Amino acid sequence: PDRPLRSGVPPVPAPSDPNAAIADYDRRLALLDALGDEANGTFLEPVVMEEVERCDVARARDFVARRKLDPDGNVRGLAELQRVVARHRESKNANRHLLDLADLYAAMAEEYVESRPPESLVFDPPAFQEMVDSASQLYEAVANQDGTPEKLEAARRLEAFLAFTLRVDRDRFSPQ
Repeated sequence: PDRPLRSGVPPVPAPSDPNAAIADYDRRLALLDALGDEANGTFLEPVVMEEVERCDVARARDFVARRKLDPDGNVRGLAELQRVVARHRESKNANRHLLDLADLYAAMAEEYVESRPPESLVFDPPAFQEMVDSASQLYEAVANQDGTPEKLEAARRLEAFLAFTLRVDRDRFSPQ
């Protein structure tokens, strides 16, 4: 359910059509960019930058949420999260963005195993390993950063994800 914002105005739902959603987000970003040009060098500049980041994150989350509905949904979801990571490297939320991307790779690996059991002939070890490597590298990147609250979170998620991969290996190589 859409909760009203403090102003009492409910948030505008994202369009159901991916192209309309992109157009809506692009329109919002264009308006924020124009506002950013005016705010450049003023005390409002960081506020506008945060709004741009929020818009980019909302766009990415929209595509991640709809990824199972589109034929190329996984690719699009990954691309949108990678876009957020690349555009907001200097953000205070940069580690959170990396964790979101790692979580998507981990979810895709788990979904892959659900749809293609590791002991079956349809299981493709290199495809699975690519998702595992991507998730693990991102979790490790965040877990190796001192002084960030996300460090512990990333370490625990990596540990749980590696336990999942050990189970997959056990299922692949153990006789029934």
